[in-house]
Amino acid sequence: MVIRYSRCIVIIIILFSFISCSTNPTSAPIGTGFYGSIPKNEQGEIVYVAIGNSLTAGMQSSGITTYTAANSFPTLVARQLGLTGNKFTYPEWAIGSGADTYQNDDKRYRKKLSGFDNHNAPLIEKELANDLFPSNINNELPYHNLGIPGAYSFDITDSSDLISKSQERPNPYFFQVLRTQALGKNVIQQAQKLSPTLITFWLGNNDILSYALSGATSKSLPQEISVGATPPHEFEKYYTDALQSALTNLPNAAFIIMNIPDVLFAPYFSRQSRGKYLTKTKADSFNIIAGTLGLEKRFSEGYNPYIIQTKSGNRKSTHKDLILDKQAVSSVSDSGMLYSLADELVLDESEIAEIRQTISAYNVTISNKVVVNNAQHKNRLYLMDMYRLLAEIAEHGYSMPDGSKVTTEYITGGLFSVDGIHPTSKGYGILANEIISQILNKQMNADIPLIPLNELKAVFVE
Repeated sequence: MVIRYSRCIVIIIILFSFISCSTNPTSAPIGTGFYGSIPKNEQGEIVYVAIGNSLTAGMQSSGITTYTAANSFPTLVARQLGLTGNKFTYPEWAIGSGADTYQNDDKRYRKKLSGFDNHNAPLIEKELANDLFPSNINNELPYHNLGIPGAYSFDITDSSDLISKSQERPNPYFFQVLRTQALGKNVIQQAQKLSPTLITFWLGNNDILSYALSGATSKSLPQEISVGATPPHEFEKYYTDALQSALTNLPNAAFIIMNIPDVLFAPYFSRQSRGKYLTKTKADSFNIIAGTLGLEKRFSEGYNPYIIQTKSGNRKSTHKDLILDKQAVSSVSDSGMLYSLADELVLDESEIAEIRQTISAYNVTISNKVVVNNAQHKNRLYLMDMYRLLAEIAEHGYSMPDGSKVTTEYITGGLFSVDGIHPTSKGYGILANEIISQILNKQMNADIPLIPLNELKAVFVE
């Protein structure tokens, strides 16, 4: 949906502001740099701190490098606010071979697109993303970007020993980002040391995402959380504790509160209703193999449904199922035809409904906390509707200045990186522009220039 600025004014009048000009902006205005009502400290400076998880840290393609951290949405917002250098810091990783003491070594690697095969399927490789310690680990103050990949809602106020916690989870990012509890025993305390005037606050994605990524089969980590996703009543407690602690300990800051998008719009969760395409030769060979194994001879030329495992037994896949991770499915697809795709590779209709109901409950909590706390804290909170933003992009795409559209399609869409979960640099730029246009400029009466999105990379062949 492309909306030109002149038409946008008319549409706003007609629809009583139901659609905003700042949604899908078609160009980056020059901007005067006027800060409006964005709070400043006694020195007249904006101090911006970002609190969150991997989406805040800037993870792309399953890993973080100095490049991806520099293209996170907080770093991009900070740059548009004129906050560079030591005015907005983040972990800077160098690629190296530092000793790794963690069980899950994949947390230091990233995926990359190395090309396409003869069937135009993407070729994905893995390489070391970062050394064990950031190159700027000795910074005297906490980082301004305090996004911790893998963090749950309750991690923000948790004061556990960083090294022990990183080893037990296992997740090195707790000590890579927070580094030492001498700077503050948890995220809120480290933010407090910076005396921020502006906060982006994005919690809760991992409380449901990890469950969805498991095909709705696993227990959530950490162990304090019961089976499945974080139950809504527990999420409400964790979120309330985190937000209340932030409001109390960061009294001079305005908060941009971001709700949780529908994680199932990410291309990692692929709706493959037609199943797998088989040539006549392949179908005939499958029928021969099936016969020797005593299985049903059911294959024919064209699309054939997978056999999937569900909690109620094995069955053929339908258009209502989501098959997780195209790369994983391609490696076991023959099994999914002859035998069955494992339950952890499939979300069926009931699991999809459960995940979406949980996200809805989380977002009700977030909205309620913004309303209640705004009354108590003199309009310090602003709600950024990430749920609606991703839903609109999934349905309509996001219009770019050159007339093209960014979509949620895997690899080609431009919004999501190679892992199918985290945004590309262009995707993070879209998030940053929406924060600037919807909150800073529209609600705080500032005039901050938008980011030229065409200068940011999407997925590219390396």
